[in-house]
Parts: sequence; structure tokens; C-alpha cells
Amino acid sequence: MKTTIFIMSALLLLSLLPLAAAEVVVFDEYDTTMDYQQGKLSVTKHLRLKNVGPNPIIPGEIHFKVSQERKGESSAPTIDSFSVVNKYNKELDTRQYASDTEVDLVFTVWDPLLPDFFYDMTMTYSLDFDPRGVLFYQVVLPEERTTIPISKATTTFNLPKRYHVTYLAPEGEVAAAKEVTSVTWKVKDSYAVEYSVVPFPRLGFKAVNVFWILIIILFLLNLFFRLKKKAQAARSL
Repeated sequence: MKTTIFIMSALLLLSLLPLAAAEVVVFDEYDTTMDYQQGKLSVTKHLRLKNVGPNPIIPGEIHFKVSQERKGESSAPTIDSFSVVNKYNKELDTRQYASDTEVDLVFTVWDPLLPDFFYDMTMTYSLDFDPRGVLFYQVVLPEERTTIPISKATTTFNLPKRYHVTYLAPEGEVAAAKEVTSVTWKVKDSYAVEYSVVPFPRLGFKAVNVFWILIIILFLLNLFFRLKKKAQAARSL
């Protein structure tokens, strides 16, 4: 009888631990890389869970809410190839639920986590990605939200090398590598990027606005000189 009570108590304790995990576990590392190629955005996240509480825990279910901005409104992207593996390359249980405005990516960690210990994972998925624009392309990177606090975050967005970054919000670090142009942010935020095949300098505001202002000025100057030329020709008659 005592053994049964002990087992039941242990099972009850384990079932309650995931509920309290959000208060005692954090993402000590949250490194995201987004690679854009031919209409697809491939996302790789290197995650490190840390138990910052005084007792062992079982993290249980971990949720990521992903949404994408289309025409100024949030929508649920179509997620492909969603998987999560731990540092031993063991695949974790995953599933996803979609609503009109977001996709809930869920995976479970059933391994006990002692105080001050880590649990490393790599999460990957991809989605369709269609930047707006002609010469200057404007994108808002898909937003992710999680209920677990994030201690440190790094986000890197990789573009094909032929593109030049012309605007960032918030401001980040831009670097050209052998095959890609990379933008890196050290803060967790929503990110807006403008890029172009035109080597326009990054001035702190959207280059597409400057581009169209220059086009309008050139058009008006051309119109002015044509009218002036016609007026001079009319006076000479």
C-alpha cells in the first residue's frame, strides 16, 4: 500500500512539473539562422534550455507561435519539414496546429533537467517566402513567440550574395561572406529588411522612397527642359 501511494505521489509530482517549468527554465541560448533562397525561407534554431530553479524539472511541452505578415495583417504560414533533435541527434516528438493568424509549433522534452543543467536542441523548419517589390524588396521576417523567457538571442538572415541590404529595422550588423550577405541582430524583436540588386547605400530610411523621389525629380526636370525648349522655339518664330 505504501509503495502504491509513493508511486502515485511521484507520478502526480512529475505531471505537475511541466506546468511550473515556465517559471524555472529559460532559453540560455536562442540562436536563429534564416536562409532565403528562391521563394523559400529555411529556419534553423540552436536552443539551450537551462534550469534556473532550485529543483529538478521535466520541461514537457514547449510551444512556438509563428506568424507571417501579409499586406499588413498577420497570417499563418505553411510550415514544412518541422523537426527537433537533441545533441545526441535523437528526434523529439513534434506536432503543429494552425489557426487563421498563426501556427503553433510544439515539441516535448521528457528528460529530467537538474538545477543549473542544460538541454541542447536544434529545431528546423521551412516556409514559403515572397518578398514584395521590383528593384527594392521589402520583407518582414516571420515572428516567433514562446512562453519561455529568453536570456540571450541572436538572429541571422542570409541573402544570396548578389543582393545589397539598403534598410534595417532594428539596426543590425551586415557582413558579406563568400556566397551570402548576412544580417545579424543581437536582440529579440520583429525584423524588417529592405534589399536590392542596386548597390544603394544604407542611410537609415527606406531606399525605395528615395529611389522614387529621384525618379519624380528627373521626370519633372526633363518635363521642365522640354517645355523650356518649346517656349524658346516658339519665341524664335
